[in-house]
Amino acid sequence: MRESSLLSRIFLSWLEVKIHENLFVIRAKQLSVYPVIMQILVVGMNTYVSQRHQCLQIIKNIFKVVSQAASSDDATGIGGGLDRDSHREKDVSETSLSIRQDLIDLLIHLIGKGFISEPFLFFREHIDSMDKALIRSFFVKLFGVIAAPYSTEFVRVLTQVLLLPRARECVESTYFSTLGAKGLKQFRNDAFGPPEVKDRKGGIVPMEQRTLLDVLVVSSLRIAKGTAV
Repeated sequence: MRESSLLSRIFLSWLEVKIHENLFVIRAKQLSVYPVIMQILVVGMNTYVSQRHQCLQIIKNIFKVVSQAASSDDATGIGGGLDRDSHREKDVSETSLSIRQDLIDLLIHLIGKGFISEPFLFFREHIDSMDKALIRSFFVKLFGVIAAPYSTEFVRVLTQVLLLPRARECVESTYFSTLGAKGLKQFRNDAFGPPEVKDRKGGIVPMEQRTLLDVLVVSSLRIAKGTAV
Protein backbone atom coordinates (compact mmCIF):
# COMPACT_ATOMS: atom_id res chain seq x y z
CA MET A 1 0.00 0.00 0.00
CA ARG A 2 2.81 2.38 0.89
CA GLU A 3 4.58 1.56 -2.38
CA SER A 4 1.38 2.27 -4.35
CA SER A 5 0.94 5.57 -2.52
CA LEU A 6 4.53 6.55 -3.25
CA LEU A 7 4.17 5.67 -6.95
CA SER A 8 0.96 7.72 -7.14
CA ARG A 9 2.63 10.71 -5.47
CA ILE A 10 5.62 10.47 -7.84
CA PHE A 11 3.31 10.40 -10.86
CA LEU A 12 1.33 13.39 -9.60
CA SER A 13 4.55 15.34 -9.02
CA TRP A 14 5.70 14.45 -12.54
CA LEU A 15 2.36 15.55 -13.97
CA GLU A 16 2.54 18.88 -12.14
CA VAL A 17 5.78 19.59 -13.98
CA LYS A 18 4.60 18.32 -17.38
CA ILE A 19 1.33 20.24 -17.60
CA HIS A 20 3.22 23.50 -18.18
CA GLU A 21 5.26 21.96 -20.97
CA ASN A 22 4.22 22.89 -24.47
CA LEU A 23 0.52 22.02 -24.46
CA PHE A 24 1.25 18.61 -22.94
CA VAL A 25 -2.30 18.04 -21.69
CA ILE A 26 -3.99 19.16 -24.91
CA ARG A 27 -1.77 16.87 -26.94
CA ALA A 28 -2.35 14.05 -24.46
CA LYS A 29 -6.10 14.58 -24.93
CA GLN A 30 -5.67 13.79 -28.60
CA LEU A 31 -3.74 10.58 -27.80
CA SER A 32 -4.52 7.42 -25.84
CA VAL A 33 -2.47 8.59 -22.84
CA TYR A 34 -5.09 11.13 -21.70
CA PRO A 35 -7.59 8.64 -20.18
CA VAL A 36 -4.71 7.14 -18.20
CA ILE A 37 -3.84 10.54 -16.73
CA MET A 38 -7.46 11.17 -15.73
CA GLN A 39 -7.83 7.72 -14.24
CA ILE A 40 -4.72 8.07 -12.10
CA LEU A 41 -6.04 11.39 -10.80
CA VAL A 42 -9.29 9.66 -9.85
CA VAL A 43 -7.37 6.84 -8.15
CA GLY A 44 -5.37 9.40 -6.18
CA MET A 45 -8.59 11.09 -5.03
CA ASN A 46 -10.32 7.84 -4.14
CA THR A 47 -7.51 5.94 -2.49
CA TYR A 48 -5.21 8.44 -0.83
CA VAL A 49 -6.87 11.16 1.22
CA SER A 50 -3.53 12.90 1.67
CA GLN A 51 -3.20 13.35 -2.12
CA ARG A 52 -6.51 15.10 -2.71
CA HIS A 53 -4.99 18.54 -2.19
CA GLN A 54 -2.25 17.73 -4.71
CA CYS A 55 -4.88 16.49 -7.18
CA LEU A 56 -6.76 19.75 -6.80
CA GLN A 57 -3.59 21.75 -7.45
CA ILE A 58 -3.08 19.77 -10.65
CA ILE A 59 -6.69 20.46 -11.68
CA LYS A 60 -6.11 24.18 -11.08
CA ASN A 61 -2.91 24.18 -13.13
CA ILE A 62 -4.44 22.25 -16.01
CA PHE A 63 -7.44 24.59 -16.04
CA LYS A 64 -5.16 27.61 -16.21
CA VAL A 65 -2.99 26.20 -18.98
CA VAL A 66 -5.81 24.98 -21.23
CA SER A 67 -7.76 28.21 -20.74
CA GLN A 68 -4.72 30.14 -21.94
CA ALA A 69 -4.29 27.73 -24.82
CA ALA A 70 -7.82 28.46 -25.99
CA SER A 71 -7.29 32.22 -26.03
CA SER A 72 -6.70 34.06 -29.29
CA ASP A 73 -3.18 35.12 -28.35
CA ASP A 74 -2.04 31.64 -27.44
CA ALA A 75 -1.33 30.04 -30.79
CA THR A 76 2.24 31.31 -30.82
CA GLY A 77 2.68 31.48 -27.05
CA ILE A 78 1.61 28.59 -24.84
CA GLY A 79 1.36 26.45 -27.91
CA GLY A 80 5.10 26.50 -28.36
CA GLY A 81 5.10 27.93 -31.85
CA LEU A 82 1.83 26.61 -33.23
CA ASP A 83 1.01 28.06 -36.61
CA ARG A 84 -1.95 30.40 -37.01
CA ASP A 85 -3.92 27.96 -39.14
CA SER A 86 -7.62 28.47 -38.31
CA HIS A 87 -8.39 24.76 -38.28
CA ARG A 88 -5.56 24.12 -35.85
CA GLU A 89 -6.70 26.93 -33.55
CA LYS A 90 -10.28 25.63 -33.64
CA ASP A 91 -9.02 22.15 -32.78
CA VAL A 92 -7.06 23.49 -29.80
CA SER A 93 -10.07 25.51 -28.63
CA GLU A 94 -12.46 22.55 -28.83
CA THR A 95 -10.00 20.25 -27.11
CA SER A 96 -9.47 22.84 -24.39
CA LEU A 97 -13.22 23.06 -23.75
CA SER A 98 -13.47 19.28 -23.57
CA ILE A 99 -10.65 19.14 -21.02
CA ARG A 100 -12.24 21.86 -18.90
CA GLN A 101 -15.44 19.82 -18.86
CA ASP A 102 -13.41 16.85 -17.60
CA LEU A 103 -11.92 19.09 -14.91
CA ILE A 104 -15.41 20.13 -13.79
CA ASP A 105 -16.21 16.41 -13.46
CA LEU A 106 -13.10 15.95 -11.31
CA LEU A 107 -14.12 18.88 -9.09
CA ILE A 108 -17.53 17.26 -8.59
CA HIS A 109 -15.78 13.99 -7.76
CA LEU A 110 -13.64 15.70 -5.13
CA ILE A 111 -16.66 17.38 -3.57
CA GLY A 112 -18.44 14.04 -3.51
CA LYS A 113 -15.53 12.67 -1.50
CA GLY A 114 -16.09 15.31 1.16
CA PHE A 115 -13.27 17.62 0.02
CA ILE A 116 -15.49 20.69 -0.03
CA SER A 117 -14.03 24.10 0.74
CA GLU A 118 -11.08 24.25 -1.68
CA PRO A 119 -12.91 23.02 -4.81
CA PHE A 120 -15.75 25.50 -4.20
CA LEU A 121 -13.24 28.28 -3.59
CA PHE A 122 -11.53 27.50 -6.90
CA PHE A 123 -14.90 27.49 -8.67
CA ARG A 124 -15.81 30.85 -7.12
CA GLU A 125 -12.50 32.40 -8.15
CA HIS A 126 -12.93 31.37 -11.79
CA ILE A 127 -16.68 31.48 -12.32
CA ASP A 128 -16.66 34.92 -13.97
CA SER A 129 -14.29 33.69 -16.70
CA MET A 130 -15.92 30.29 -17.20
CA ASP A 131 -18.07 29.38 -20.16
CA LYS A 132 -21.73 29.46 -19.11
CA ALA A 133 -22.26 25.92 -20.35
CA LEU A 134 -19.53 24.74 -17.97
CA ILE A 135 -21.19 26.53 -15.05
CA ARG A 136 -24.58 25.01 -15.82
CA SER A 137 -22.95 21.60 -16.20
CA PHE A 138 -21.26 22.01 -12.81
CA PHE A 139 -24.55 22.62 -11.02
CA VAL A 140 -26.52 19.94 -12.86
CA LYS A 141 -23.87 17.31 -12.12
CA LEU A 142 -23.40 18.51 -8.55
CA PHE A 143 -27.11 18.23 -7.77
CA GLY A 144 -27.01 14.77 -9.32
CA VAL A 145 -24.48 13.42 -6.80
CA ILE A 146 -25.24 15.24 -3.52
CA ALA A 147 -27.88 14.11 -1.04
CA ALA A 148 -29.09 15.10 2.41
CA PRO A 149 -28.15 15.29 5.19
CA TYR A 150 -25.72 18.09 4.41
CA SER A 151 -23.06 19.49 6.71
CA THR A 152 -23.42 23.10 7.81
CA GLU A 153 -20.21 23.95 5.94
CA PHE A 154 -21.48 22.40 2.71
CA VAL A 155 -24.76 24.32 2.85
CA ARG A 156 -22.88 27.54 3.57
CA VAL A 157 -20.38 27.30 0.72
CA LEU A 158 -22.84 26.02 -1.88
CA THR A 159 -25.37 28.74 -1.02
CA GLN A 160 -22.66 31.39 -1.33
CA VAL A 161 -21.76 30.08 -4.79
CA LEU A 162 -25.38 29.86 -5.95
CA LEU A 163 -25.99 33.49 -5.04
CA LEU A 164 -23.05 34.82 -7.05
CA PRO A 165 -24.35 36.98 -9.93
CA ARG A 166 -22.75 34.78 -12.58
CA ALA A 167 -24.16 31.61 -11.02
CA ARG A 168 -27.65 33.10 -10.73
CA GLU A 169 -27.50 34.22 -14.35
CA CYS A 170 -26.70 30.67 -15.47
CA VAL A 171 -29.20 28.92 -13.21
CA GLU A 172 -31.98 31.33 -14.22
CA SER A 173 -31.12 30.86 -17.90
CA THR A 174 -33.54 29.16 -20.25
CA TYR A 175 -30.71 26.74 -21.01
CA PHE A 176 -30.65 25.39 -17.42
CA SER A 177 -32.13 21.91 -17.57
CA THR A 178 -35.24 20.64 -15.79
CA LEU A 179 -33.01 18.12 -14.01
CA GLY A 180 -30.82 20.92 -12.68
CA ALA A 181 -33.83 22.97 -11.60
CA LYS A 182 -35.30 20.02 -9.71
CA GLY A 183 -31.94 19.39 -8.08
CA LEU A 184 -31.75 23.01 -6.93
CA LYS A 185 -35.24 22.79 -5.46
CA GLN A 186 -34.36 19.55 -3.67
CA PHE A 187 -31.24 21.09 -2.18
CA ARG A 188 -33.23 24.15 -1.05
CA ASN A 189 -35.90 22.02 0.58
CA ASP A 190 -33.45 19.60 2.21
CA ALA A 191 -31.18 22.35 3.53
CA PHE A 192 -33.75 24.94 4.64
CA GLY A 193 -37.18 23.37 4.39
CA PRO A 194 -39.81 24.11 1.70
CA PRO A 195 -40.25 27.82 0.97
CA GLU A 196 -43.34 29.45 2.42
CA VAL A 197 -45.28 30.59 -0.62
CA LYS A 198 -48.49 31.68 1.12
CA ASP A 199 -49.21 34.15 3.86
CA ARG A 200 -51.57 33.53 6.80
CA LYS A 201 -54.61 34.51 4.75
CA GLY A 202 -53.68 32.11 1.99
CA GLY A 203 -52.37 34.77 -0.35
CA ILE A 204 -49.14 34.43 -2.29
CA VAL A 205 -46.21 36.11 -0.57
CA PRO A 206 -44.59 38.67 -2.93
CA MET A 207 -41.43 37.23 -4.41
CA GLU A 208 -39.30 40.16 -3.21
CA GLN A 209 -40.17 39.28 0.40
CA ARG A 210 -38.70 35.80 0.14
CA THR A 211 -35.06 34.86 0.49
CA LEU A 212 -32.77 35.17 -2.50
CA LEU A 213 -32.39 31.42 -2.71
CA ASP A 214 -36.17 30.97 -2.73
CA VAL A 215 -36.35 33.38 -5.65
CA LEU A 216 -33.62 31.48 -7.44
CA VAL A 217 -35.50 28.20 -7.02
CA VAL A 218 -38.76 29.69 -8.25
CA SER A 219 -37.13 31.37 -11.25
CA SER A 220 -35.21 28.25 -12.20
CA LEU A 221 -38.24 25.97 -12.00
CA ARG A 222 -40.45 28.40 -13.87
CA ILE A 223 -37.95 28.53 -16.74
CA ALA A 224 -37.33 24.77 -16.76
CA LYS A 225 -41.00 23.72 -16.59
CA GLY A 226 -42.68 26.71 -18.16
CA THR A 227 -44.76 27.26 -15.00
CA ALA A 228 -44.28 28.73 -11.55
CA VAL A 229 -44.15 26.49 -8.50
